[in-house]
Amino acid sequence: MAQRPRNLRLIAFLVGLLIIAGVAAILADHKSKPAASTTKIAQLHPTNDKTIESDCLKSYSNDHVLCKFAVSASDITKLSYQATDTLTDAHGQSKTETIMNDGTTGNISVETSDQGKVSDVVQVGNTVYLKQSGANTWYKFTSNQPSNNNPANGLKPNFSSSSTPESQKIHYKSLGTEACGQLTCYKYEITRKGAPGKVTTVWFDTQDYRIQHWRSQSPNGTDDFVITYAPVSIATPSPAVNAPGTD
Repeated sequence: MAQRPRNLRLIAFLVGLLIIAGVAAILADHKSKPAASTTKIAQLHPTNDKTIESDCLKSYSNDHVLCKFAVSASDITKLSYQATDTLTDAHGQSKTETIMNDGTTGNISVETSDQGKVSDVVQVGNTVYLKQSGANTWYKFTSNQPSNNNPANGLKPNFSSSSTPESQKIHYKSLGTEACGQLTCYKYEITRKGAPGKVTTVWFDTQDYRIQHWRSQSPNGTDDFVITYAPVSIATPSPAVNAPGTD
């Protein structure tokens, strides 16, 4: 068995920042671990678009638009994108996270602005870099395990299966189309009877069926995630030193 790093608390903190960045409130609503009887259709056959779409159509009354979205959302982490995530709690306090993903290399950058303090996390390969507000030097931690901490993983939609009890089913309601930036988007409302007071709205474009905007609202606050697809380049941060306890 490989020897564990000495400062496990620090490592968990660094890696945990990437896991929660950009999707904290979203995960609290509809993208948390699904119930045992709920199926993530997009993850059953990640390389078989026809199967993803077929499974979705069986569960959602032949909604071809929704199921094309299910196919598109299954490979979102492979696309280069920049996103802005605004999280507002129940007291009206907000923070903003700017997320960049290089779909080719898998490198990720997250900048968090919270009440005037700005912190940054960058993942390059298996190395995570952290720079705290006001600092000039980055701390780095390299893991020997592959990482799957892309914030967009939280945007992969959940769908109910035919065996899901009615009380736990995730419902998608079409709200028609509307402008989203320079595109036209389909708009859907997502609810679940087992999560009263929680409503998610998703906008995906009418051309490629890609998520353009995702808004989650609950008694705990609101999460507004707006995404733009464009080439992204993420450089290795410098200057950087090993995080304390990881030498």
